[in-house]
Amino acid sequence: MANLPQFTQVKWPFGNMDSQTITQAQYVAGYLGANAAGSLGTGVPVANQLWIQNNVTIIEISSLTVGFTLNLAIDPKLQDGAELTIRQVQGATAYAITPGTGFEFATPLSPTVINKTDSINAVLRNGLFVFTGGWINVR
Repeated sequence: MANLPQFTQVKWPFGNMDSQTITQAQYVAGYLGANAAGSLGTGVPVANQLWIQNNVTIIEISSLTVGFTLNLAIDPKLQDGAELTIRQVQGATAYAITPGTGFEFATPLSPTVINKTDSINAVLRNGLFVFTGGWINVR
């Protein structure tokens, strides 16, 4: 029988998915999510960066005060096929989110429609998240 890889963290679908709800202020201050001290090791918050380490991650971003670039710190142990969903909740003034580090392409920009919630999905391929379609208005 072949040796099977050993995992120290139970991941989706057998464990919980990772759901991160953040404000722009938390992101800029260095919010990394619940498992910041994972396999990248430091556990030190990094400004303007989100930690991605689970096979399924949902990021909900609200309270935008200005457009910004979303950068990801991707766990090097994360395997191709991991799924990422980004939900953007707009208020009375709408701002765009630009995909940055951790994404294969810096497009598509998020829509800027006031008082709407939009969502987009991406899949990990060769260490970078690739969008599988465009932004969808969910409410």
